[in-house]
Amino acid sequence: MCALAEPASKCEQRPVVRFPLLEKQTPAATAKRLKEIYGDKALSCVHIWKWCKQFQEGRTNLHNENRSGCPSIITEELVNSVQEHILNGHRLTISDLYNLYPDLSIGTMFDIVRSCLQYRKICARWVPKELSSAHMELRFEASLDFFARNNEKGNDLMNRIVTCDETWIHYNNPESKRESMQWKHTTSSCVQKFKQTLSVKKMMASVFWDCCGMLLFDFLPYGTIINTELYCDQLRRLRMAIKNRRRNLLTRGVMFFQDNARSHTSRVTTELLKSFKWDVFPHPSFF
Repeated sequence: MCALAEPASKCEQRPVVRFPLLEKQTPAATAKRLKEIYGDKALSCVHIWKWCKQFQEGRTNLHNENRSGCPSIITEELVNSVQEHILNGHRLTISDLYNLYPDLSIGTMFDIVRSCLQYRKICARWVPKELSSAHMELRFEASLDFFARNNEKGNDLMNRIVTCDETWIHYNNPESKRESMQWKHTTSSCVQKFKQTLSVKKMMASVFWDCCGMLLFDFLPYGTIINTELYCDQLRRLRMAIKNRRRNLLTRGVMFFQDNARSHTSRVTTELLKSFKWDVFPHPSFF
């Protein structure tokens, strides 16, 4: 069977080279005959003369012999040494490792890292915050508390949750690329869109909502930020909005969920929420 590394046409033509040789034909005549039969795929004259000489010397094998090739310089000790450097410094580049082994080529070092050790260099995954052990413990306790309440109250728990958040709203919000998309026929004129930027002037908006929708939406005057006095006034108006829009929610009990902003956790705000008799759910850091 012909070796996979050499084309099958060469294995087919070598017996043809040997047969005319037994009939005392010259290599030139054999090359001319192969050219007529195989065309451009015929063996070259040099190849035919080489095999004719070997057949005359008594060779009977029609396939190329296995060759040892150049000995590999990649040894187990070298691979282990490179791996030790990588484990000590995960940010080392191929060039850094190449400088540690000047006797090796940069291609050999690449083969060791990628083929032998099967390492792949990837970027670190981005996370918003670095949580300490205390932060993760508070998250775990808050999650257990929520699951316990959910098992106790069921679907009624979600209907009782009221939450809030603040956001900055610019006076001019440019239209996004997706918002500017519209249906267009091939014969329609080209749609143009001019470059726009966010306006410098902006204002803060406070939003309070539950599972059924928005309860209170409050725009702050320009240049105003949330403080304890303003937030307590919003909470009083929120209670009035719940009373008008969700009549039975105050009877069943409001479960209020807010973040850890300073105005939300101040003593005055805490006492006001206690007077409302609302169940304030704990909010861990970076939750």
